[in-house]
Amino acid sequence: FTQPPRVRVSGYAPLRGSRDADLHFAVDGGPFEWWKFKVPHITGEVHWLGDTLTLTNVRSIFYGGEAAGFAHFDFNRSSGADFDFTAGVTNATLAALLSDVSTHTNHLEGDLSGRLVITYANTADPRSWNGGGRARLRDGLLWEIPIFGILSKPLDALMPGVANSRF
Repeated sequence: FTQPPRVRVSGYAPLRGSRDADLHFAVDGGPFEWWKFKVPHITGEVHWLGDTLTLTNVRSIFYGGEAAGFAHFDFNRSSGADFDFTAGVTNATLAALLSDVSTHTNHLEGDLSGRLVITYANTADPRSWNGGGRARLRDGLLWEIPIFGILSKPLDALMPGVANSRF
């Protein structure tokens, strides 16, 4: 958080160790930044129970749209923490999102909606991620993505203007 959020806390915090912890946090605030994502406001609930942490009802304004999700972390591992999560986004502006998460200067447009579900992963092994997802782009302009970009000039030569058309 770039400014302190409002937080309500209830539960039990042990004086030693964390195995007996049972704390509930209700969080509401912003702006919030994580990894490369920057959002103006986020809310959610956190439950710290022993060696586990659960995030629920996480909601945010997300690049002109909305995002929601939940996650579960198990820190009772000899290496890293096991986790799973689900994240969904509705009507995020692709150009605004990519300006924060990518250094490429490609011109991309459209409204992005989708869902990512990670059923198992471990923080110590980036190759451990298992899951799936889906994405939908409305009014998209994608010709500058490398997979499409190599085709855009030849297609534009055959059909002038196609490289600037929307999906």
